[in-house]
Amino acid sequence: MKKMIASAALLVAVLIAGNVAAQDSTFKKWKKHPGKEHQGGHQGGGGQAIKHMQERLKLTDEQTKQITEINQTAMSKLKEAHKDGEKPDVQTRRNINTERDAAIKKVLTADQLPEYEKLKAERKEMAKKGMHDKKEPKKDEVE
Repeated sequence: MKKMIASAALLVAVLIAGNVAAQDSTFKKWKKHPGKEHQGGHQGGGGQAIKHMQERLKLTDEQTKQITEINQTAMSKLKEAHKDGEKPDVQTRRNINTERDAAIKKVLTADQLPEYEKLKAERKEMAKKGMHDKKEPKKDEVE
C-alpha cells in the first residue's frame, strides 16, 4: 500500500514538472507578445488539448464545458501569478496544476480516469522528449 502511495505521489510530481515545463514555454511566448492569443489556446482554456481530451476520453458536452472552465481558471491564476513579467515560483505553479488536476478528476467518470492517467503520462513523455531535443543542437546550428 505504501509503495502504491509513493508511486502515485511520484507520478503526480513528474506530471506537474512536465506541466511546469510546458507552461514555461507558453510564458516565454506570452512575454514576447503580451496580450496576444497564441494558437493552441493555452490562454483560451486549452484549445487543442481540450479537443484531444474530448476525443480520447469521450467527454460529454457538459464535461467539456466544465474542464474548459477549470483550465481557464488555472490559466487565470497563472497569469495573475506573473507579476511584473516575472514567472511564478515552481511551488505556485505546482499548486495551481495540482488543483486543476484534482478538479478535472472530479469531472471524469471512473471509466475515464485510467485513460486520463494514460494521456497525462503520454504528455509527460512528450514533454521529456521535447526538453531533450532542445538540449541537442540542430544540424544547421552545428555546421
